[in-house]
Amino acid sequence: MIDAKRFFLALAASACILPGSGAALFGQAEPRTEGFSAVGNAYLGTASAVADGDAAAVSAAKTKAVWLIMEGLGKDGLFAELFLANPPITIEFKVNGIIPAGNRRKASVTVTIDDESLRIIHDGIYLSTASNLLDRAETDLAQSQELAGKAKSAEAERELGDAVVLYWQAVDLADSAVRLVSPIGDASIFSTTYKKKAPEIRLLAAAVNETARAGLERIQEASGSLAIEEDTRAALGILDEVTADISKVEDFLRGIEPSIIRVSSLDPAELKLLRDRIDSSRRLLADSKVVLDRNCPGIPAERKQARAGYEVAYGRIRKYGADLRSAWEAVDLEIRDPAVLRAERERNLRWILLHEPTGALAFTVESPFTLELGGELPSFAWNGLMDFTFSAEGCFPLGSGHAWARTAFRKDDVPLCSSGGSDTVVNMGLSQDAAIGLDFGLLWGLGLSWDWARFVDGIPTSARMLKSTLYLGDVNPESGRTDWLVGLSYILPSEEIPTWHDAVNLGLDLRLLLGASVELDGSLSYRALEAEYGFDKEFAASIGAGFRLPPPFIWGIEYDFRLATRLSDSGDTLEEFGSTHSGFRFIFGYSL
Repeated sequence: MIDAKRFFLALAASACILPGSGAALFGQAEPRTEGFSAVGNAYLGTASAVADGDAAAVSAAKTKAVWLIMEGLGKDGLFAELFLANPPITIEFKVNGIIPAGNRRKASVTVTIDDESLRIIHDGIYLSTASNLLDRAETDLAQSQELAGKAKSAEAERELGDAVVLYWQAVDLADSAVRLVSPIGDASIFSTTYKKKAPEIRLLAAAVNETARAGLERIQEASGSLAIEEDTRAALGILDEVTADISKVEDFLRGIEPSIIRVSSLDPAELKLLRDRIDSSRRLLADSKVVLDRNCPGIPAERKQARAGYEVAYGRIRKYGADLRSAWEAVDLEIRDPAVLRAERERNLRWILLHEPTGALAFTVESPFTLELGGELPSFAWNGLMDFTFSAEGCFPLGSGHAWARTAFRKDDVPLCSSGGSDTVVNMGLSQDAAIGLDFGLLWGLGLSWDWARFVDGIPTSARMLKSTLYLGDVNPESGRTDWLVGLSYILPSEEIPTWHDAVNLGLDLRLLLGASVELDGSLSYRALEAEYGFDKEFAASIGAGFRLPPPFIWGIEYDFRLATRLSDSGDTLEEFGSTHSGFRFIFGYSL
């Protein structure tokens, strides 16, 4: 059944992201209770936000409303991120109103998400992604534990330079494992290999980190008691300063990690401040690298431990530089293109490609070429006939039954025979159909079709058709579409075609839906049509099948047979002037 209200609400919500559109569309805001609520199997989040313009205020309010639902349901950062990247088609954004707030604008928005869509995301992409992250974290943790063991052996053998590098590599991998599982809040999910859960990986990684850093401290203390040349001592002093700056960046990254996980929930002002702080840390790392480049060559090659310290510093700069770049890109993207707007675009695209069609509006076109099987090998032949149809159809509840209505604009090309019978001319019409009906157990309907224009071989003709049709069918209450529909049509006689063939004409059309994915159709007709020289009688028959994949699109093939024979002025058939056209035509269509 056509949900017109939902359709127009979706259009209004989409329009409201355009600058300046909110006030015109929604006027003053209505009082709303902000927060999270559940109604039946749907979850609602209502929030308001203040920004410099209507579009910015609406976007910020939508973001807050989405996060209210995520928090109300206890969803973690990973689920929220995946939800915004793969929004369900059924998500609804409703702007409650926009009002002035000083020299700014305040928007109130309600977001509605159904429980089934959330369950599909959780049981599908969320579980698979979380499991994959746990597997990767488990691998990093195992490597970290192995490196920490090697570092301890190197320390025992007084290979302090190697021990420093190995300890820092162990720290990096332990930190990597923690970062991978940080957005996972569900403690019931485990890895596929050793069945470790996120809390367990965090604890084990923290233990490795503590062990490795304790080893580094021991080596640093041991280094302080060694006799070191003045130049090397100066270089190590500079290294200590650089290491202190790198540690500041490390602490900064740990501090902003919760914000990066929930970056889409931050206000624009918070995002800009965070981006500026990230820029400062990136400059600090760049300056540290310049200092290392200037002083590292001054350390003798035999000072393996000192050179190892520089190698570790370079590695930490690369690592934290990459982390800062990723964080900056995430924040900058959220400033330029908020996640909720990306989610809306993704939702709209998914709806366009994946929605279940109602038939409310449809377009079909038949190929201007045919596949012919008569020769030794199948071949394609260009026939120049190209039919297309724009149609709108719907069924609406009416008491204990349904009302049915349909209208269509079509272009149809009918091949005729020419004066010599060898070449083909075309009777082309632009016509309109309109039909209504009632279904109280069985659908009965009446339709009328008329020509807007008709041409024979490109020349306008006055012999336009007026066709009446009796429809019989069955409406499916669940889909709001007709499961099957039969149309019996008759063209009203015209003074332009004074032959008995014009009075004796019939057409039969059949459409049958098999579930939601298969459509069958067929037709049979006998008509008299104006041709290049007088009139032709035409017998036509077709049978076709179409498949919906994905649902809004239909891909089909139809076998079409047409026999045209020229009529004399007295109505007799001239058998020497005739032509036959047959072959497989291809059909493409799209439906809302």
